[in-house]
Amino acid sequence: MCLLNMYLSFLTLNGQVETIFPDQPDIILVQTDRLDAFQNLEAGNYELALEQFDQLLKEKPNYISALMGKAKSHLQSGQYQEAYDTYLKVLAKDPSDHYSLKGIGNAALFLDQADIALSYYKRALVFKPSDAQLYEAIAISQMCTNDYLNAAESAKMASLMYNKKGIEAPYSLILAYFSYAQINDKENMQQVLSYGKKFNFKQRWPTPVVQYIKGEINASELISLVQSEKEEIEAHTYIGLKLRLNEQFDESEIHLSWAKDSGRNDILETLIAKHMLEQSEEVISHAFHY
Repeated sequence: MCLLNMYLSFLTLNGQVETIFPDQPDIILVQTDRLDAFQNLEAGNYELALEQFDQLLKEKPNYISALMGKAKSHLQSGQYQEAYDTYLKVLAKDPSDHYSLKGIGNAALFLDQADIALSYYKRALVFKPSDAQLYEAIAISQMCTNDYLNAAESAKMASLMYNKKGIEAPYSLILAYFSYAQINDKENMQQVLSYGKKFNFKQRWPTPVVQYIKGEINASELISLVQSEKEEIEAHTYIGLKLRLNEQFDESEIHLSWAKDSGRNDILETLIAKHMLEQSEEVISHAFHY
């Protein structure tokens, strides 16, 4: 008998392979439903995916892949507290799962709990120290906790990990630049820009942000190049940060407030904008107090 007729294998969310045996129709049914659930998750049909994952978990309460799929569905649909709680259930079964540690960190960050997010990201890093995206997430968490020096170093590590894989890393350089800027480290700011000049970034976006930081285009030109809500939020955030460095605080607040008021907490620049505005309010409040 052909091996394909003996069993079918499917890749689960965490990379493990599970086998379906044709002589066990109950397993075939569950696995087929599971595949549909993941297809709906990837297609953005989160409500339907959640229903299917819940059904799977009724039949197999310890089905970690389904639990992870449910957590990701919550996260992708903006149900961050539900995602956080579901990832906790996964970690109770497998405390070393890198994807769940990263996922719960994302949920915590989107819930404005940067300290908690950072702790989970660092735990995830133990199991996958070459994860460039993880270093970027750590950098943003550190920015949101005013730990700018370490944020810059984390962003540079992200850039290094990307470069080892031959991947461009403009976002990492942007994060490093603005982190150094917050502690007025002009020498390292220039080093980051010099490093960026070595690369002819081919990505349509966020290359214009790098050009804006270097002074090659102005704010209006940057805004004119956006092609999505995400890019517009990013543009306003980085314009606001640069204006803030130039002590153009009123104009900076307009752009940062635009990003904050978008309500898109799933876009990390929104969280950066919100943090910078809160930081400004604390400074004003402190000055008024004295």
